Parts: sequence; C-alpha cells; structure tokens
Amino acid sequence: MRDKKIVLLILFFLFVNSKNALADEGIGVGKVGFQGRYPDEVVNPEKPTEPSDSGKTDKTKGELRIDYVPYFFFDKVAIVNDKDYSLTAHAQYYTKGESPTGNFVQIVDERKENGWSLTLKQESEFTLEEDENAKSQMANITQAGAISKETYKLKGATLSLSNLWASSVHLGVSTSVTPTIKSDVIKMDVGKVYEVANAKGEVGKGRWAIVAGYSEEYAQKNGSSSGTLTPVFDKENNPVLLSSSIKNIQSYGFDNEKQQVHYNEAVKLNIPQQEIHSGIYQAKFVWTLTAAP
Repeated sequence: MRDKKIVLLILFFLFVNSKNALADEGIGVGKVGFQGRYPDEVVNPEKPTEPSDSGKTDKTKGELRIDYVPYFFFDKVAIVNDKDYSLTAHAQYYTKGESPTGNFVQIVDERKENGWSLTLKQESEFTLEEDENAKSQMANITQAGAISKETYKLKGATLSLSNLWASSVHLGVSTSVTPTIKSDVIKMDVGKVYEVANAKGEVGKGRWAIVAGYSEEYAQKNGSSSGTLTPVFDKENNPVLLSSSIKNIQSYGFDNEKQQVHYNEAVKLNIPQQEIHSGIYQAKFVWTLTAAP
C-alpha cells in the first residue's frame, strides 16, 4: 500500500475542496453508497463521543487514511535581535464553541491486516512569506550591495512536540490495541523524519487521534497534576480573543469574536539569536501514514 502523505503549511493551509456528486437531468441513474465503520468525520479527542468541528484541513482517503492534521499558529512577537525566542503555539480550537484541546492528528485503519507507522518531517525552514512592509524586497542585500536571491529565513528554528498521547476516538476497542506513542520530546531538524506513533499486528485498529497536550479538565479526570493549555488575558485581565490575535483565523471557521486565545505548552517553536526581518514566516511539514506489518 502506498504511503498516505499530507503536506501541512504552518500558519496557512492548502485546502482541497470536494464537489457534490449530482445526477444529470434526464438520465435514469440509480446510485447507492456504503461507508466504512468509521465515517469521514473528525471528533474531539478529549470527548470522542460528542460531535465536533475542528475546522478543515487536508486529508487522505481509503481504509488506511489521515482524517485531520493539526495547524500550528504562533502569535506575533516584538523583534529583539540579540536574544533567543521560545514561542508557544495556539491550542486546537473548534467551530462550535467547544473548549480548546491539544493539537492532534487523526487517523483511521479499517483494513483486515493492520499495522502502521505515522511520521512527521519538516521539509523547509521557516521562510518569510508575507512582508509587513510592502515596499521592502523579500531578498537580502549583500555587503557589496548586490541582491541575494536567498529569501529571509528563521535559521535553525526548531518545532518541538511533547506530552503526546493516544485518544481512542472509536468505540468497542480495548486499550490493549493502543498504538505506541513517542514518549520523548520530539525536536525537529529540517529534512529529518520522526516517527510519532506506530502500531503492529492488531494494534492500532480503528480510529485514533495522536495528541500533543491536554486541557486542565482532561488532566484532572486522568490523574495528571495540570494541563498544558493556558488561557490568555490582557493587562486589564480581559480575555484575549482570536480576533485580535491571529490574522485570517476566520478562514478556518472559528468564532474569532468569542473564542478566547489559549496557548499549548506542548507545542513550541525555538528560534536561535539572529537578525530577523518583520513579517509572517511559514514552513512545510509532511505527515506520512505508512502500512507496516
């Protein structure tokens, strides 16, 4: 079976819109459809039996597939060139006003023969894609005054994932078939492939979410000391809303006029000291789900 791959652009996504199937007028066509045990839907990993909508991202098809990949948004910060940065990502939001959760990828395995591996690779460095100064060229000027074709990048910036866990977002499957999750913190280098989770034999059958981080409510229910999610307030102790935080967040269907910003300590972006040009940077990540015995 071919690998199932999804390309994720941090800060922005490439969407694949599906068209509705319509029968042509005047043609006697009969159609019937069947769906697998796990329909093409995404659920909240902390409350898997409740309907939810985490916004649209790319997905794959088939009995072994990826239903959802996480976005990673980071707020703007003031440029200070003589310091390192450690930025915390936004949590996973939902379009129906649910409480935020950790960022997650959801997969499904409906095959008779099971076993799979889920990996993640950062294909490119964070590169300047939207310059705040429209008159500024997105190129470097060399000491000799020539224009370099090299674009501005956050050199050495690394994304890290921690507090990973598996959510059994399907019914009727015991914990004995829980996939193996990477227990150490994943600190990503550009071009290197990292295995996030794997399953062998009957393990990993069904629908699963692999999650980075969890809410305070989930932590208390499961015996953890505290969650990784933190609500954000301004200097007057008023909730900071998405409308004043992330540009174009409404593109994902979240209620940015009501949703309070939450940070997820389980997803970090570390940027070493360097000269940084103002603007929005993005990087390309690839999730790969591979059939494995």
